[in-house]
Amino acid sequence: MAKIDPILTVVENAPQGLVFRLDAQSLDTSGLDVLEQLHKAIVLRGGRLVLAGLNAQPKAVMERSGFLEKIESL
Repeated sequence: MAKIDPILTVVENAPQGLVFRLDAQSLDTSGLDVLEQLHKAIVLRGGRLVLAGLNAQPKAVMERSGFLEKIESL
C-alpha cells in the first residue's frame, strides 16, 4: 500500500484534524481498504474521520461494508 504512505504522513503531521472531500464516482474494495487504514491512523491520533461530498456508489459500498456506521459511531 505504498500509495497511502504520503497520505498517512499528512495525517500524522496534521495539527488538529483533516476533512476529506471524497467526490469520487466509484469506490472498489481496494479504495475501501485504504479508507479503513486511514481511519485507523486518524483514530490512533485521537482524531475523527469526516468524509464530505459522498456520491451514491461510494456511499452504498461504505454502507454495505459497515464502514459508514463505524466512522459515524465515534
